[in-house]
Amino acid sequence: MIADDPRREYPGRIAVEGTEQPLVDFHVELLNEGGLIKGCAVWDDADPEGGPIFTDNRLTFAGSQYLESIRDPEIWKTVKSVAKGAGATTLDAIVEIAKSVGVTAVRSYLGLPAS
Repeated sequence: MIADDPRREYPGRIAVEGTEQPLVDFHVELLNEGGLIKGCAVWDDADPEGGPIFTDNRLTFAGSQYLESIRDPEIWKTVKSVAKGAGATTLDAIVEIAKSVGVTAVRSYLGLPAS
């Protein structure tokens, strides 16, 4: 499991060091819309950056499954390589690639044929 306590919520603004806040806000909003996180966006008019503040943030089941599927650095490296080679840029495509790479890794570990 990714989180020590999967029920933990992360209120407030999500920040990523070295990344401009409006870009982080935009992507957090997309993750919420895409069902990988669950949160409620509220806008603070007093905030000079004007971005959303998410309340009741947590990973959804789909978000947790996705993160687990790419947790291993070698699997993530393979996912990125396959996605780049295929020209896949959507999250849905990345999720499907991650699933496929994960299944291939498990089959290999078990000594089973690739398909």
